[in-house]
Amino acid sequence: MSFRTWGRAVWQVILAALMSLGVYCLFSILIAALLQEVDGARLRNVLLGIFCMLVYAVCFVCLIKVRGGQGADELFDDYAEREYSSLWEDLPHVLRREWRYAAVMWAIMLVCYLANLIWMEGMGQERVFPLSFAMLPMTAGQLFFDGGAYHPLWELVGYLLSAVVTPAVCLVGILLHRRLLWGSRHDIRTAHLHKRSRHYYGQFRKR
Repeated sequence: MSFRTWGRAVWQVILAALMSLGVYCLFSILIAALLQEVDGARLRNVLLGIFCMLVYAVCFVCLIKVRGGQGADELFDDYAEREYSSLWEDLPHVLRREWRYAAVMWAIMLVCYLANLIWMEGMGQERVFPLSFAMLPMTAGQLFFDGGAYHPLWELVGYLLSAVVTPAVCLVGILLHRRLLWGSRHDIRTAHLHKRSRHYYGQFRKR
């Protein structure tokens, strides 16, 4: 796999986190008002973490699959000679295509955890490292164990939870997106084939 492909994956993972953070900031007043009705700071943090993970998954799927119709192209490439059957049967196709995104997420989470460890535990800073804050929607599992003060062990547990849950939620989002695409396959397949035919015949017109 080329360096360009990995670089694109890194950019898309980071951009999805920044988009999610933007959504959170945009609706922060509404979110704060809703969470204010919940009793218990721990439960509020858990709900906030779940919200961040879901928003990140939506932004991630929209960025890498919906935008530009790439998801439709991949779906019809995978099922060019046989019918789509189920989410479970589709899972190997998605894992084969998307494993690098999980690897990038894990690498970024490791960097964020180490940055926080050095920044807060080693240098005595009171707030998390700026990069780690920007990646919060992707590492929101740490909010489940947020007791108001930095603790390296609980932060590690939160990051490990994020390393499992965040890629899993994104994976489910991609699987559901592909199932919805196949459900409306007649209209989408027509557009997909039209797009391909234009590209195919366009090659001859350029010559």
